[in-house]
Amino acid sequence: MNKQLGYIRRFLYGQHFADGLRMAVLIIIPALIASYFGYFDIGLTMSIGALCVSITDTPGPAHHKRNAMLLCSAFILVISVLTGFLRMNVYVMGAALTVFAFFFAMFTMYGARAGMLGTAVLLLMVLQIDKELSPVQILENSLFLTAGALWYSLLSIFILQLFPLWSAKRALGECIRETAAYLALRGSLYNNAMPLDEVFQRLIEQQVILNEKQNEVRDLLFKNKLILSQSTPQARAMVLTLDEVIDLYEKISASHIEYSAIRERYAQSEVLHDIDRTISQLADILDRTGAAIQSNIPLKEKTDIAASMRLLTDEINEITKDETHPVLDSLLINIQNMYRVVTDLQHYFTEAYPVLDSPNRTLEHGRFVSHQNMDLSLFRFNLSLHSLTFRHSVRMAVACLAGFILSKLITQGHHSYWILITIIFVLKPAFSLTRERNIHRLTGTLIGGLLGVLILILIHSTAVLFVCMFIAMLITYSFQRHKYLVAVIFMTPYILILFHFMHVGLVEVAEERVLDTVIGSAIALLAGFLILPDWESDQIRKYLSAMLQSNYRYLRAVRDSIKGIDISGTEYKLIRKDVYVSTSNLSAALQRMRSEPTRTQRHTREIQKFSILNHILSSRIASAKESLSAGAQPGDQLWAERSMIILDDLVKQIDANKKSAATDTDVTVENTELKEPFEAIYKTTTEIQRVTQAILS
Repeated sequence: MNKQLGYIRRFLYGQHFADGLRMAVLIIIPALIASYFGYFDIGLTMSIGALCVSITDTPGPAHHKRNAMLLCSAFILVISVLTGFLRMNVYVMGAALTVFAFFFAMFTMYGARAGMLGTAVLLLMVLQIDKELSPVQILENSLFLTAGALWYSLLSIFILQLFPLWSAKRALGECIRETAAYLALRGSLYNNAMPLDEVFQRLIEQQVILNEKQNEVRDLLFKNKLILSQSTPQARAMVLTLDEVIDLYEKISASHIEYSAIRERYAQSEVLHDIDRTISQLADILDRTGAAIQSNIPLKEKTDIAASMRLLTDEINEITKDETHPVLDSLLINIQNMYRVVTDLQHYFTEAYPVLDSPNRTLEHGRFVSHQNMDLSLFRFNLSLHSLTFRHSVRMAVACLAGFILSKLITQGHHSYWILITIIFVLKPAFSLTRERNIHRLTGTLIGGLLGVLILILIHSTAVLFVCMFIAMLITYSFQRHKYLVAVIFMTPYILILFHFMHVGLVEVAEERVLDTVIGSAIALLAGFLILPDWESDQIRKYLSAMLQSNYRYLRAVRDSIKGIDISGTEYKLIRKDVYVSTSNLSAALQRMRSEPTRTQRHTREIQKFSILNHILSSRIASAKESLSAGAQPGDQLWAERSMIILDDLVKQIDANKKSAATDTDVTVENTELKEPFEAIYKTTTEIQRVTQAILS
């Protein structure tokens, strides 16, 4: 029960719920006010404009949101007028829809927010296709749509200006909680009951989530002039806390050892159980700290596990008093370092927050976030079959044309635009994402349809139905970006209740929505499969190469430290960030490839092994960096440089798509007694070499 309550609390204080609540309220208010004065149709039109522009209201810097929403409002005005006149001729409308579908799908080349802008404008166009209006009504309708879009945009911008830290604080808290989940998984590596391969796979999957959260917080903090310009302790605490949490993530990763060997060696001892328990306690403290920051409610009482730390220290000291156990010694030091950071973070809401007393960190914030220029030359450059964006845009154009034709020839209802809406939201650049969206859309529509019909049969009170509709709206907008199935389940009853208020037949609307959803989903799936398909196996090599290159640069930075070459804190953190990003990209690509048809998949097992080994390698490099605080050992530089030679050679092989001749490195490593951490780095690189050769074969 406590677990469910914790999930509900996390949801209610999370960014997704806050965004969903803002969207639902700002979308529904125009319809409510206009309905009160007897102008429901005008209010509904304004709400549609607000709905479309809300699609661009994704997490990110305030000025990016502002620019996207205002540009979207301008497009809404132009496209609504054009659609109103073009629809008077079905052939002209079909041709225009095809051109606009291609044009706006190309917006994805400018980033996720620009892609959402294109989707919003296409949705607006599709919703206007079946509206029979006179020229004067077309202009009036366009003005009301634009008014609704501007209403939403201005109110949303005002809220962001009024509370600039809210979104960033919620995102920071969420990032800390995902770091806690990663830490808890690392503790599972010491649990003999957990298969190592399973734990490593879950760690990589969690790393994908964590990397997304870190990037989201970076964007909110480092691209937000309202936050960076503030010299208040609260704003500074958020920036420094993010830096501290990312450093903590490196400390967590730096604890890599030979887990199979340590499990076997200490199987009869309680030390592994105590290590797992202590790490779990640290993860729990970190999670509660993140929840406090997320909800902006200080911790009522701080948890101190000093007793557990002393117990673990005494236990390890007892084991190591008669003989050396360097693995346990280094592991204890690592856990103690994590304990200090986690303990410090608990003081986030106090004046004694240690992070604020740390020396000023001169991070160049702008270098930690990506920047996308709206360059028209990029559009022209992507007008090629070699461009994945171009191929997706062609698929979108053809699919929309097919949906438009079928809506005119086959369907008999009055809301056949649902076919096109389904295509717009289901068809994605990657086939695996299209397939997943397809399943969610169909399943969610069927479940939601039954739920909506049940609500309308059992409930007859207008007030209660309105409350049900608003709750369905709220859940839809809260889950639409991270759990699409849940969003679709509640979207359908929301639409059915809305049409009930518009006095449209329940059975007619329900049947029509389900049928049109099936048709639209089928078109989207076929388009993704047949029209210029992009299979992940054809793109995977660039992710393999990027992963090796980032680990090469990471190891080179550590090697340079041995040689006495200074590297700035900013440069090192950028290199480390590239490792996390490339690991996440490779893991996400592998997951997408597994969702594609079996005949298109190649070397799936080997690539998974490659991903795990590179995750281990980056952890070993982090561990090697930590070990340098006690001074470099003879041979460390040699082992590092031999590993770098292998990594560099593998990058060249992958880029050339050519397997090189076998080397004698395998023999050398087998006959060498490996010690932590630099020799172990070399061992891991030779294992990566073998797996890479298998992938290239």
